[in-house]
Amino acid sequence: MAPNIDQPKKTFQKWAQSELFIYAAELGELSRKVRDLTSGVADREQQIDQLVGFAVAIREDTRQRIACELHDRVAQTLATVFQYLEALGPTTEPGSAVNESINRARELLKEAIRESRNIMDDLYPRSLDGVGLVTLTREELRRFKEYTGCKTGLSAQGRVKPPRNVEWLSTGSCTKR
Repeated sequence: MAPNIDQPKKTFQKWAQSELFIYAAELGELSRKVRDLTSGVADREQQIDQLVGFAVAIREDTRQRIACELHDRVAQTLATVFQYLEALGPTTEPGSAVNESINRARELLKEAIRESRNIMDDLYPRSLDGVGLVTLTREELRRFKEYTGCKTGLSAQGRVKPPRNVEWLSTGSCTKR
């Protein structure tokens, strides 16, 4: 009987075909894992975006609350003491040590009130709520130019007001004194 040459060829083809099925199955499994991982990354990115939004909201609320507390508890008290000293000043002899002390205390109180207002504005710039980031930034640049004499400029394009959390994240760099 003559050897069958086609037999090894058929055996090889069956083996190759079974290997291809195995590789195709493995490739399908790997593809599913990549899809799952990619989906997981997108979910995590969405969670991170949510957490950043929450963090910004908490920061904004906290800063606003602290600014209000500073206004209601400290600045108002300083203003009241200033008014008392204003009323007391005319009752003392001009040039006397008491009169000079009252005048010095009034000046110190003015400075403390001014600094309180600056801190409140840094914490929660009320103008941001009303006019927005671009207008606030232009005003800060104008003040900076007046104070330093340096030329300033701002190029803002578009008509859409940025979301509040974007404006708030930006205010840390444009309202510092």
